[in-house]
Order: sequence, then C-alpha cells, then structure tokens
Amino acid sequence: MYFLKLIGMFLVTFYFLLFLETKASPQEIEIEEESYWGSIFEPVEEGYWGSIYEREFKIEKRIPFQFSLDLKEEYDDNIFSTEENQSRDIITTIAPGIRINLRGLRHVVTFDYQLKVTRYNDIDPASGIDLKKLDYIGHNMSLWAKRMITDRFKIGIEDRFLLSRRPTDMFLATNRISAAKFWRNWVSPYLEYQLSERTGLKLRFQFDALRYREFFTLSDEDTEAFSGYFSFGYEKNEKTQLFFDYRILSRDYYWSPGYQANQFLLGFRRLFNPIFRGEFASGYQERRFDREIKGEVEDISEIIGLIRIIGETKKSQAELYYFHYPADLSEGGNYYIVDRVSLEIFYFPTSKFKLAASIFQERIKYDQGRGFTESGRLEKRKEDLLGGEFLIEFSATKWLTLSLGYTRIERDSNLRDGDYRDNRLFFSVKGTINL
Repeated sequence: MYFLKLIGMFLVTFYFLLFLETKASPQEIEIEEESYWGSIFEPVEEGYWGSIYEREFKIEKRIPFQFSLDLKEEYDDNIFSTEENQSRDIITTIAPGIRINLRGLRHVVTFDYQLKVTRYNDIDPASGIDLKKLDYIGHNMSLWAKRMITDRFKIGIEDRFLLSRRPTDMFLATNRISAAKFWRNWVSPYLEYQLSERTGLKLRFQFDALRYREFFTLSDEDTEAFSGYFSFGYEKNEKTQLFFDYRILSRDYYWSPGYQANQFLLGFRRLFNPIFRGEFASGYQERRFDREIKGEVEDISEIIGLIRIIGETKKSQAELYYFHYPADLSEGGNYYIVDRVSLEIFYFPTSKFKLAASIFQERIKYDQGRGFTESGRLEKRKEDLLGGEFLIEFSATKWLTLSLGYTRIERDSNLRDGDYRDNRLFFSVKGTINL
C-alpha cells in the first residue's frame, strides 16, 4: 500500500515538474536557484532535511553528470554498540555512484545514487557471531527537484532512500544501536506560493517508511508515517523574517501503539551582519496515542524550541544548534524527550584541502520507559549521548580525492548494560569523472 501511494504521488509530481506549461520568467528561475526559503522545524526522529544537504546541492548542482567510485576502509571497535563483549572489525566498502544535475528555464533537478558493497573481515568475533554474515549491498539515493509554474507559484519534491544495517547512516546522533538490516524512504513533495513581495505560503507533505529485514532488538520494528506542514513567512525587512509553522503527523507501528500529533511553531530569522545570522523559534506539540498503557505509553504535551546561530566567511562556516523536542520514533514503545546541542565547523584553508569537525551532546529523558539499574533498582530510563566526528579531505587532482576521518559515539545510561563507546577510523579514496 505504501508503494502504491508513493508511485501515485511521484506520477502527479513529475507531471507538474516536467510537462505542465509555465509562465515563470528565466530571470526568476535564476534568482530562485540561489535562494532558500529556510528550514521548517521538523523534529522527525532528529530531523533529516538539514543544512548539510542544502550546502552539497548548491556546491555540486552545476555539474551536469558525475560518475564516481569510492573505496573505503573503516575500523570499528564496537560493531554492536555493547557495553561488554565488544566486537571490533575492519569494514571494506566499494561504492560506485552517479550524480545527474538538470537545469532549464523552468526547473532544477539533482539526482544522486550510490551502490555500497559492504564486507566485514571478521578479525575479532568476540560476540561469537560470524561477522561475515553481516555483509550486505546497500543503496543510497537522493532526489531534489523544483519547478516554477508562474513567477509566484513553485512546486518541488525531495526524496531519500537508504538501505543499510548501520543506524548512524540515517543520523549520527541517533539512539538506535541495532545492526539489523533495514531500508528507509523519506519523500516530501511541496508547494510554495508568494502572496506578495514580503509574504509567502508553503505546503509540504512527508511520507516516511522504515522496514527491517532482520530482527535483533525491540527497536527493530516496521513503521510508517504521513505528515503535513503549513508554513507562513513574512519578511519584515532585508534582515528579519518571521514565520509560523503548523504540522500534523500520524505514525503507525507493527506492534507498538501508534499516535497522532499536532504541532505549531512561531519564530524568526535574523541577519545580524554579513557573517552571522540566526534562527529562534518556540512552540508546542500535543501527541495522542492509539492506546495508552499506564506507566509505559501515555499522551504527551510538550513545549518545543530551537536556537541556531550560523557564521560564514569565504573559507569557513560554523553552525551552533540547540533544540528541545519529543523524539518521533520509539524504542520498543518507549518514547523520549531530547535536549540536543551541536556544533559543526567547516574550513577550506586552500582550494585542495577541506577540514570538517562536529560535536554534539544529547540529554534523553524517557517519561514512561523504565528498567533495572546495576544495583537492581527499577527506575525511569535516562541517558546522555555524546559524540563527534573529524574529517580531512584532500583533492589530489580534479578527479581524485583522499579522505581521513574519525568518529566517536558514547552513551551513558542509568540502566544495566546501557552504556557503550564506539570509535571509528576510516580512510577513503574517491575518483570522479565530470561530464
């Protein structure tokens, strides 16, 4: 049923994108390509449509066709994210890929696909599991498309498909630790209408499906969600924008209670000077479950909010981000509230070198989830998640890029066997051909 809905939505969207006549002027198209309406605050399981994707799109979009081959060796000292009996291994990935960028007087489309052949070397099976059984072929696909119907009316679609067995491929700061193979698809068509020179409307729909092909933990549960967003923006002046967002969401699970949520957010964006800009917002979310289980699953009413500060120069960019929200996905029926702060830094010392670093901390509070501590006491579950990554990238030639990176994730839990530390070190060689 999900794929039937998905196919129908794609057919309608691509009809508008590729075949519908437009009255938009070429000048408006060029202006639109260099602008970004801004992010709708979407606490959808830590969020996906973020600033990194937008930066990538803007940097690479003018290359019509690109073929790539990425060879990667990664050392992971805790494959299953366990406190004891850890399994370390060297993971080899061979990933051919293609990127297509199409530009016209009325549309912009970018498509990315990467086939990831992943092999485990089984150097230290401390857990008693043959790690070679974890070998898999993964898929990463993303699509970004936008079309101007008139000078005021625009439509677009964003899509990402992922098949993997590593939850951090979805989002680094995730509390999900299972190594079960899964696929996930996010697809989001949207409409934009400019009411006047200073006001605009945006209507967005999002479909999200998560399917597991194996079962390792209680969190390996199939789920799908459908949501709708309404956003109204007002440009007070060239430095200040005000916005109001309203969201409805319905999520269903295979066995855990599903829910319906309503959320609103009011905020503003401010350009402080040519280097710094910021975004501030606060709102409220109300969540009602299909069935309540006293002490385990109960309705939620929570204040939400975010603060984001961005600094940007010709050679660097930094983003400081804080938000407070109820997590969208459960862990075996246990829902939690997240306070997250993160810092991302990008630096380009020369045209050949790129340096990137990030650090985050999450404080996770389970209102209903309980478990036993090391002393045998039954307590509410509480966790702190701390992590970060560092990347050095060197462009040896126009077609060859070398990368060295390190990632660390650490969880501190009050429950028995809830702590873990995971360190990853990788080196990759990527070749590209631009046409």
